[in-house]
Amino acid sequence: VLSVYLSEYKGLLFEITFLVFLLVLILRYVLILLNNKKLIFNNLFYFILYLCALEIAPLIIVLKLTI
Repeated sequence: VLSVYLSEYKGLLFEITFLVFLLVLILRYVLILLNNKKLIFNNLFYFILYLCALEIAPLIIVLKLTI
């Protein structure tokens, strides 16, 4: 909404939004790791498989579709 009314700041607003999204995503991963450390490291293969299949792959697909 802001990018429509503040067109001169469109690039800056996009960068700020992207950085906030990235920080929230990283914070989410850190909290998951801290809360489930024992379970994750006992089943590390399944955790890596989960990250690749359900967390990272959709982000890559969306990125490739938008570029």
